[in-house]
Amino acid sequence: MDAHENPSPIEDQLAGDEESGPSWAQRLKFALFSFILALIVLGGVEVLIRVANLDQPELSTPFVPELGNDFRVAHRGDPDLFWSLRPNLSTTFWGTPVSTNALGLRSEAISEKGQNEFRILCLGESSTFGAGVKDDESYSVLLERHLNAAGSSNRFRVINAGVSAYSSFQSTRYLELRGLDLQPDMVIIYHELADFLPTTNREGLTPDGVGLPLSDKQLFLSQRHNVNRLLLERSAIFRFLNFRLVKLKVNAMQTDDAIPVADHITVPKQLQSISTPEGVLALKLPQRVTLEEREENLDTMRTLCEKNGVQFVVIHPSYGESKRHECDLTQYCERHDTPMFEAYDSLHPESSDENRYGDLWHPNVAGHSALAADLFRFLTEHALVPVDPGN
Repeated sequence: MDAHENPSPIEDQLAGDEESGPSWAQRLKFALFSFILALIVLGGVEVLIRVANLDQPELSTPFVPELGNDFRVAHRGDPDLFWSLRPNLSTTFWGTPVSTNALGLRSEAISEKGQNEFRILCLGESSTFGAGVKDDESYSVLLERHLNAAGSSNRFRVINAGVSAYSSFQSTRYLELRGLDLQPDMVIIYHELADFLPTTNREGLTPDGVGLPLSDKQLFLSQRHNVNRLLLERSAIFRFLNFRLVKLKVNAMQTDDAIPVADHITVPKQLQSISTPEGVLALKLPQRVTLEEREENLDTMRTLCEKNGVQFVVIHPSYGESKRHECDLTQYCERHDTPMFEAYDSLHPESSDENRYGDLWHPNVAGHSALAADLFRFLTEHALVPVDPGN
């Protein structure tokens, strides 16, 4: 018999090992080696990107130009609202003294609600906040004085919860999370310009450019993904990839004619710019609140008020270059039978040459005074507050 016809047991074992491939120990060693090698490569790329500053954004969100460099002095980052006023504040902002209460509102301290107290919560952008006027010169404070001087058995308290550059999305979030806790009987909103600003004008955020293609709502939802934000903070590779993706999206938007443009609102040119390595560059970017999201915000606020027995009132804003117009807001109020006060008549009076704006967008002292007086008449004549209009 040939010796090769009957292999020995040792030969059988060797042949079996060759057929079955590497052992588990060999596979584990190879996997560990590959993992360590990958870590070394990633670490090298991480260091290279950091040293070469390749993780720095080519597009960034700067301060809102008209707010000035004292914005961070008066405001702080807010995980629920992007930014909010600092509590117990006493500083100068917009060139005027500004103070806040313990809740971070430009209003006097809010005590427990009295039995005969009628509370009004004013939500809005910088016109409600009172940009350029003193604490006691805003239309909120002046409206409270008119109401309390009307001879009603009720005591009126008007709370100013306006914040500069707030969008309707931010005010909606505030009402949901904090505003209703103040037990208002009425909510008055003032929102237009900030909703239609490009996403470059969104303060209180880390200026990393990641949020530029996103509306306020989209950006808020993206921030809920904590892993994504953690990687942005810790990993240069992740930042590099994110920033390149953002630039691609922004470049695509510049050629996208599908982005809706609000033809009834004039956005100032200095509010349309963003910082780039080459200097200031005007880009076609989405607005902070889309028309669909704007209606959604209005629905949410109105529904919240109805469920809690709170009267919902809308001010149709007006700015220095505004024209009397119909728009999404006026149409919404008409569809839902929502009381709407027209600010244009107060701030652009036909019978007076008095200037009621401190700049192109914000009412001055005379403007706030006219708003308060006319709003008082509107609320009483429409029986929206417990005051006898004959008083």
